[in-house]
Amino acid sequence: MKAKTVLAVAALALGASMASADVLWNQAPDQTQNGFFNSISGAPPFGVTAYVVADITVPAGGWNVDSITMYFGDIESGGSWQTSVTQGRLYIQPKTGSLPTAAPAGALIPMSAVSLFDNTVQQAYYAVTAAGLAQSLAAGDYWIGITPAAPGGFFGPEIGLSSSSVIGATSASYDAGFPSWAALSTDAAITVNGTAIPAPAGLALLAAGGLAASRRRRA
Repeated sequence: MKAKTVLAVAALALGASMASADVLWNQAPDQTQNGFFNSISGAPPFGVTAYVVADITVPAGGWNVDSITMYFGDIESGGSWQTSVTQGRLYIQPKTGSLPTAAPAGALIPMSAVSLFDNTVQQAYYAVTAAGLAQSLAAGDYWIGITPAAPGGFFGPEIGLSSSSVIGATSASYDAGFPSWAALSTDAAITVNGTAIPAPAGLALLAAGGLAASRRRRA
């Protein structure tokens, strides 16, 4: 009986650790808030390279991150991002202060854009996603963001969309022209998908509960 109990508890723990992918963090876009530049764009006459990251807290246990999505207006490109956005840059850094410390770097990775429509403001917008990331993050605070390499229109690139509320610190922006990090007055809209890893303490309580139930049945 004891061996069966141990196996049952182990199966429960394994099932918890292999939970299906889910939304881990969600700050939905709100087009009534101020926007910001967040793209690698060389379109004349306003070529811009600016990166934006959000302050995100990973809870105890940690995350396995599958994809990250950020949101943009659709004014300048007229729907062309759905085919023209194919890559961009990922930024993940542990948060140790009020602003990030490392400059955006590394190879461009695959990204894609999907056109959506906001019925509240009657305006099209984009969801840009970097998928297949397989990033394991321990519990803690992070600066996280994605920046697409994307064409702009005559008046510049698309504007990144903010969320309705600030969680933690406001988002931070890196202007590659100066270059430097600066705090924004708003928080970027961002969605993180993946799998939450159960905290060890939670698994210990689960095991203790299973053993206690077994003892009650024997009694």
